[in-house]
Amino acid sequence: MAAPAPLLGLVGCGAWGRHILRDLAALGPVAVVARSPASRAHAAAHPTARVVPDLDALVALDPAGVVVATPTTTHAAVLEELLRRLPGVPLFGEKPLTDSLAAARRLAALGGERLFAMDKWRYHPGVQRLAAHARAGTFGPVLGLRTERLAWGSSGRPEGAAWHLLPHDFAIALEVLGTLPPLRWSLVQRDRAGSVTGLTCALGRAPWVECRVSSHHPVRLRRVQLVCERAIVSLDDGYADALTIASGPLDQGDREPERRTEPFAAGLPLAAELRAFADHVRGTGPPPRSGIADTLLLIERIERALADG
Repeated sequence: MAAPAPLLGLVGCGAWGRHILRDLAALGPVAVVARSPASRAHAAAHPTARVVPDLDALVALDPAGVVVATPTTTHAAVLEELLRRLPGVPLFGEKPLTDSLAAARRLAALGGERLFAMDKWRYHPGVQRLAAHARAGTFGPVLGLRTERLAWGSSGRPEGAAWHLLPHDFAIALEVLGTLPPLRWSLVQRDRAGSVTGLTCALGRAPWVECRVSSHHPVRLRRVQLVCERAIVSLDDGYADALTIASGPLDQGDREPERRTEPFAAGLPLAAELRAFADHVRGTGPPPRSGIADTLLLIERIERALADG
């Protein structure tokens, strides 16, 4: 008879945390720290979840692993407390793990290999297909990667558009290219109050990475383009079920490229990354993709882009 699944903890059950709880509850028992009335209501929608009022109550249950889905500005404090009070327990923090490189370095010194970031786009089947093409050289040498993540509004997030959106695209670059090159230049857009509403940046040269994020754009767009010598391969939306491949001669004047699609198997990246974390906690799978080394690199690049722009 199989051993029962170990208890997992979830800290935070707000607008995004409720989706995390939905997928965690499908994997085994969950104890949820839900403080606000809205969070408690979200948690109550899952009758198998055990709702607890604070970290003291969660620590007393001795969870085998914990997912942190509190607001970005509180990540560092919550993770630091859990690292100190749950020695040896793996922690999976919602992206970005923190919005401060100094805080991320403190966390790394405390927890190191126990810390992982929830970079769900690294588990997106379309992104993984792009990565496979990049590794195989399917369309010739990779020249670069272009990403666009644009929308009108950002749900009042205090961390600003860069910390809210750019971690996704830097994580995609890590997954597709296997690296996140040094920053070359950046341009930061701010509103009159000084809040960051957008950022455009370029990294590296061979291959290069170009990212554009904005919460002040009239068209919603989520697009990733792998630019290769013989074709440009695009994931045109997070909910797309196929890549678009544009190819054809470049020396015959202004013309439309040839286009074809390449379907891929559907899959929900949030569920996939939580399953990876649960398997790691149980000792039946490797660590999740974004460990502390990748996380420190990503946070350093975002801080540099904001400072230079």
